[in-house]
Amino acid sequence: MDRFSKTIRAVLAEQGPTRAGLSADAGAFDVIVGYGDVTGPAALHLRDTYYPHAKVSAVITMDPQGLFKALDLPELGEHRTESHREVLARSDLILAHGPKSAVDARRLAAGWSQAQSLPPTHEFVPGVETAHDTPARRQPGEPFNVLMLGRMHDLNKGATDVALAVHDLREGGYEDVRLTLRGVDQENSSALVGLLDRRLGVGAWQSFVAFEEFTANQVEKERSIRESHVMVMATESEAYGLAASEYAAHGKPLIVAEGYGNGFATLLRDEERIPRDIADRFVLDDSGSRSANGSLFGESEGAPDAVDRYTLIADRLEDVHNDYDSYVEAAGRLRGRLSEYTLDYTAASIDPRPAPGGGGPTS
Repeated sequence: MDRFSKTIRAVLAEQGPTRAGLSADAGAFDVIVGYGDVTGPAALHLRDTYYPHAKVSAVITMDPQGLFKALDLPELGEHRTESHREVLARSDLILAHGPKSAVDARRLAAGWSQAQSLPPTHEFVPGVETAHDTPARRQPGEPFNVLMLGRMHDLNKGATDVALAVHDLREGGYEDVRLTLRGVDQENSSALVGLLDRRLGVGAWQSFVAFEEFTANQVEKERSIRESHVMVMATESEAYGLAASEYAAHGKPLIVAEGYGNGFATLLRDEERIPRDIADRFVLDDSGSRSANGSLFGESEGAPDAVDRYTLIADRLEDVHNDYDSYVEAAGRLRGRLSEYTLDYTAASIDPRPAPGGGGPTS
């Protein structure tokens, strides 16, 4: 990311904005949007060097402190954290997807050593398209299909914890439980495969865990959702969790583990938006547990008696399995609560903020 940002700035410094296809008019842009420390530094460079009248809107896309803690990369985490601090503090507006990202953004911006005042933070809920069909009832004797969506080869996503949970259930007599990992990049899956082999035996997990490639094909994604009964999001650090939001829009049960912080779990815990009984069904408090990656969550971090995280996931999956109809009913109520957060709603909530009354384009 650091090299990418430097490359953009180097091209602009070498060639100027016109050679890069941008206007030479200093008043050409009202708003320049940058994403975290990826394109955020370039957005600030454009404003400071070429477009002094423009405002920079910085979009926070992750919590570098939580993410790199989960990945056990402390030095890289500190570097990326400091980059985020500067970008967010020097921007004119911060755009944060969901309540967790808003809190993270304010904390990071306030942590920049040269910050004198902080830009406003605009929190928005990413919109998704709500499915209006009624989820099919589970038929007696059919497999109980657990789904995970996202970059499953990324160990931060927690796929091994869920595979261990499914294995635990099968060992306890629930032999109908299966797990599908939708979003595995086969070329980058060696770390995940190696961890599964070490914890469950070489290749032994393949009898109940299926890998499916990442796809941008909505029909294929809908098929995976339609064929599943429950989704688990076990990411150790998640800024928002759009995959969980997309799944919830189908009115199906899901389990969202809190880990070091999960944006969708934080949204569900907001009682002004979601009734508590719904959140209690779908948010998993995994504090005091240790993940398959060795991460320790919650106030008892470092405690020698931390429980294995997968056992908490297995317990909740067992409850969903045995009381499926009531979970589907709660999932339907959750879908209704989330239905106002459409794509149009999101666009309308963001559009007037950066440039009220402004008529210029956005870079």
